[in-house]
Amino acid sequence: MVTRKEYTPQRRANRKYEEQNKEKRKAKSGNFKTMIPRDLFDEFCE
Repeated sequence: MVTRKEYTPQRRANRKYEEQNKEKRKAKSGNFKTMIPRDLFDEFCE
């Protein structure tokens, strides 16, 4: 059974930051996790 870690003030701040900046990061990069620059990502997709 997997248990979640306790919500600390820092964890809450990190989650709030991610929610606020997720769209901005997606627009800037091709893949949310790898952070490939958008121009390089577009070149790969062609």
